[in-house]
Amino acid sequence: MYSITAETTFKARHCLHLKPNPPEPPHQHLWRVQACVQTNNLDQNQTVMDFHLLQKHLKSAVTPLSNSNHINDLPEFTHKNASTELIAQYIAQKLLTLLPQTVTLKHITLWETEQNHAAYYPKNHP
Repeated sequence: MYSITAETTFKARHCLHLKPNPPEPPHQHLWRVQACVQTNNLDQNQTVMDFHLLQKHLKSAVTPLSNSNHINDLPEFTHKNASTELIAQYIAQKLLTLLPQTVTLKHITLWETEQNHAAYYPKNHP
């Protein structure tokens, strides 16, 4: 099994509602996200896939988040808490539509701060 990881950052605002407390005030983070893809067999170039292509796809997956005024306002978060865990899942779902069929998305890791991160492992992960 082989894997590669690409990373990017984006700025976006969100707020959480941690019950039973009232919702937090909206606040912005410089989010850091990593995508790890894997495969059993290397491609014709003896690579998992092109690092630059993975990073391009990852940037495309986070663009709706960084272009929004507030993550909570996106339709995908209408009835959900915009937690780091669910934002990581959102990024994974967007990225899965962009990846070549020769790779599997192993996980998305999303840092809200330098010390705090969450990871999402899609169900297709072996």
